[in-house]
Amino acid sequence: MRVVVGAAHGLTSPLKISTKIRFLDAILPANSSIEHEVAADDSVFLLVVKGSGLVSETQESIQIAKGVLFTTTGNVVKIQSGKDGFQYVLGVSQGS
Repeated sequence: MRVVVGAAHGLTSPLKISTKIRFLDAILPANSSIEHEVAADDSVFLLVVKGSGLVSETQESIQIAKGVLFTTTGNVVKIQSGKDGFQYVLGVSQGS
């Protein structure tokens, strides 16, 4: 996991900006999962870089070169990788 902007999973980006956003570049091994903490009114964007996976908020499989934009309804976004692993960029914008 690389935190490009913001802080997550105990890691903090060296890049300091004034807006309340977070960008993560994550690689999950095959058939594994991770949970990202978000606020109920955050907007979340996920872009698939490599492989495929399942996003808990949409309950649909997403493949390479596809993206998902959604507003969370809870406080966790669960990502599960497929059989070939999953690399994605996750962007979170704090709600108002």
